Amino acid sequence: MAFVWESLKRAFSKPHREQQRMDREVQAFLETLPPCHQFLLVASPELGEGEYSCGVVLPAHELLAWYRKEAEQTTIYSWDAKVRRRAMPLWLEQARIKDGKVTDLPRSVFCDVRGSIADWVEAGQAHVWCYHCESWVDEVAMSKTDESHLGRLSSSWTDVWFCPQGHKMHEERQEIRWIYGKRRSVS
Repeated sequence: MAFVWESLKRAFSKPHREQQRMDREVQAFLETLPPCHQFLLVASPELGEGEYSCGVVLPAHELLAWYRKEAEQTTIYSWDAKVRRRAMPLWLEQARIKDGKVTDLPRSVFCDVRGSIADWVEAGQAHVWCYHCESWVDEVAMSKTDESHLGRLSSSWTDVWFCPQGHKMHEERQEIRWIYGKRRSVS
């Protein structure tokens, strides 16, 4: 009888209900995704708010490694982001790793990865296609313009990428604000 009681308590507990809801929503999210191919288009003019005028392609295995690492290092508060963080590795594990095809990154996932795209390009993990030249770009010139600092409170700048022919491929305003708490002493 104790086993039945413990099973009922667990089945009706809030953490168990949340886990069941998470599992259902992860499955529902996965059902909306197309098959995953060897490469993913993680940035393009259609993704984001028009800051890209190039295509950035990342191998699926690189994004899978990022999701696994990111899940350990980041605290997520949004329910939808938690669902995506659980679903994306499952989807990426099913990638057709030798087909040479490109899958568009799901639009809802772009907000998760947008802060890492420049890192992937700088590290050589991602490939960049210049739409103006209609060719792959080996060396992306990245620069920061109009940097400003408000003491220790904030910094802002604009990231700009150019291809070797001088075409602007990316422009995005960046800002960091630092929030300091009052110092408390323990007596």
